Amino acid sequence: MATATTFSALYDDVVKELKNTSPADKTIEFLYNSFNNMDLMLKTEFRDNYNGLANKVRGTYMEDPQGLLDRHKCSACFVMSFMEFMDKNIKILPKDSQKLTREGLSLMVGLTVLRTFIEKSGKIQDESLKSFLNKNNGFLLPHNVCDEYEYNRNWKSELHWACKEKKMFPLSLANELFLIETYNRQQAIIEQLQEEIDAQRFK
Repeated sequence: MATATTFSALYDDVVKELKNTSPADKTIEFLYNSFNNMDLMLKTEFRDNYNGLANKVRGTYMEDPQGLLDRHKCSACFVMSFMEFMDKNIKILPKDSQKLTREGLSLMVGLTVLRTFIEKSGKIQDESLKSFLNKNNGFLLPHNVCDEYEYNRNWKSELHWACKEKKMFPLSLANELFLIETYNRQQAIIEQLQEEIDAQRFK
């Protein structure tokens, strides 16, 4: 279960990211204002939704039901809780539904939570990834090699249909977030190696 302090820290980072996402988008502006000015009762409801899902994941899929969720499972639970909260409390217009606004914002929430965990990590192996994320203002998504659509569009579509068919699965989402982190970690290594090669070449 996320403590009130931990949840508030993650929640505040999500609100900051909403503010920075697209000031010209009225739906996002409305959502930012809703979350930024959310009263304690609604905020507690959102936290309770998250904790309920996190406890279910622990009890169903983890050896130790009292253990801590890793950052990918935690981020996946935030995505699913955010979608549920939006469905219940935020009216999505048809044009926003067609643009998969709900799904895009939910994935943004998951990536924001994941980045917060990485930023707060004291592990030395996360330092180069932190620098890479700061340089690129967040996670890079892979390029598709066999599809006409961008990765982000396909990811939102997947989330939309999984929700519509009631087949949302937190471990699948957690694995996707893990793979996004792994991709960025590899890109950070490639970039660092290229910088070292260039430094040697132009000595």
